[in-house]
Amino acid sequence: MINEVRASFSRQNQKATPNPDSLVNNKGVQEKIKGLNFIQDPIFFPVPSIGIGGLPGFGPQQWQNAIQGEDAFTVLDNVTKIVGSHTLKTGLMWRRDRAWNLAGWGYNLDFSGGLTNDPVSGLGGNGLAQFQRWLAPRPAAGLRGVLLFSGALAR
Repeated sequence: MINEVRASFSRQNQKATPNPDSLVNNKGVQEKIKGLNFIQDPIFFPVPSIGIGGLPGFGPQQWQNAIQGEDAFTVLDNVTKIVGSHTLKTGLMWRRDRAWNLAGWGYNLDFSGGLTNDPVSGLGGNGLAQFQRWLAPRPAAGLRGVLLFSGALAR
């Protein structure tokens, strides 16, 4: 009889990679919006993000400045027994994953066209028309937080 036991630990981490100021001029944007009541998170979301329905938005992506990672603990046990000309093999695997995400979801202005719809039918809204009229919806402001996930697998 042969008993194989293996245990392992692994970790993967993604660090935030904000766009350089020379490319996106975040400092200039911060100066222009100073005093305009935008919620700012200097670490994860330095400037607002603006989305226009049907067109690409601008501002940092919500996931771009996040710090994410995962730990994995694995234990594997296989037992092999040879009986005559037959080989019997059985085993067990246990794994625990821990994932984390540390991010600030920032201040998002979404001009999706909902405020330029026909008030009776609810149809016909246009995101660009809403943006041009600066019909800003109630902004979605996120808070910095940590999300932890766990899971297990047995066979």
